[in-house]
Amino acid sequence: MVLASVLLCLFIIQSILLVQAGSAGWLSILIPAWLIAVLLSFRFWFHFIDPDLGFNELISTWADAFARIYLKNSPLFIVRSGSLLREYFLLKNKPRAGILFIYPDSAAAIRTRQDKIQIMRSGFHSLKPGDEIILCFEMKYHSFTYGPHADENPFEVKKLGESYTGFHARQLRARKVKAFTRDSREIYPSFQVVYRLEVNTASESESGSLLAVARYLHQLGKTGDAAPILEEVIGKHLNDLWLGQVSRLPSEMLFHQNTLARIMVNINRSFTGKDNPSVGEFNQESEKPKSHKNNQVAGWNLPLIRIYLNRLWTQPQNQRTHESTQP
Repeated sequence: MVLASVLLCLFIIQSILLVQAGSAGWLSILIPAWLIAVLLSFRFWFHFIDPDLGFNELISTWADAFARIYLKNSPLFIVRSGSLLREYFLLKNKPRAGILFIYPDSAAAIRTRQDKIQIMRSGFHSLKPGDEIILCFEMKYHSFTYGPHADENPFEVKKLGESYTGFHARQLRARKVKAFTRDSREIYPSFQVVYRLEVNTASESESGSLLAVARYLHQLGKTGDAAPILEEVIGKHLNDLWLGQVSRLPSEMLFHQNTLARIMVNINRSFTGKDNPSVGEFNQESEKPKSHKNNQVAGWNLPLIRIYLNRLWTQPQNQRTHESTQP
C-alpha cells in the first residue's frame, strides 16, 4: 500500500512538471526514482507469488514462461485454490501441458513419462513432453463432516416439505457410517475431520507427506482435485476404525465411563500412527481390536489431522422392540 502511494505521488508530480517550464532538472531526478519504484514493485509482486525464489531466479523463470507461451505457443494451465482451471481431468486424451502456473495456495502432482510422481508448488513450471498433471492440492486447513450433519436424525422419515433429492442425500450420508453394537443396536455417528497436508514446505518430512499422499491416490487410480478424494479415503478409514471398536461393545456401555471419548482417542492415535490402547480396558470380556498394521493414512505423516465426534444417534428402544416382534 505504501509503495503504491509513492508510485502514485511520483506519477502526479511528473505529470505536473512535464507541462512546466524549467523543470528538466527535477525530471532528471524523478524519472529514475519512478523507475526504481516500479522495479521494487515488480520485485514485491514476484516475491508474493513465489516467495521461495530469489529475484534473479524469478525474472528468469517468468521470462522463460512468457517466451514459451507467446513465442512457442505452449499452452498454459493454471492451478488455483486446489483446482485446475481447465476441463483437463474430464478429457480422456489429455492435451499437451506446456506451462503450469500454480498459485501460492496450491500444489500439483505430476506423473512423468517414466511413471514417477513429482510435487510442484507455487510459480511457473515448464512441463516436459509426456508429463501429465494427475492431482491438484489446496494447501490450507480442511474441515469436513463425515456422516449425517449435526441436525439430521437418521431415524427420521421424510419430513414435510423435504424434497426427495434432499431426503436421498440425507440417507446416503447416514448409510456411510451405519453400524451395530454387540447387542445389535443400530447407531449413526457424525464425525468432524480437520486436516492439513503441509504447514511449512521447507520441512523435508512435511514435503514427503504430500508426496506420500499423491503416490497413494495414484495407486488407487484417482485423479483430479484431491480434496473430495481425500474426504472419502479418510472417511472410509475412519469408519473402519469406528466399526472395529463399537461392534465389540454393548450399546449401553457407549455412554458409561467415558467410553466414547476413549474410542475417539484410539481413532486419533491410529491416524497419527501411534499405538492404540486396547478397547478391552473398557470391558474385560471384549476382544482387543484388530491392529491396523497397513494403516496407509498414518503413513502419510500429516502435520495435522484431528477427528471429532459431533453427535451419535442410537436406535430407540421401542423401535428395537417393535422390530424384534416381526416374523
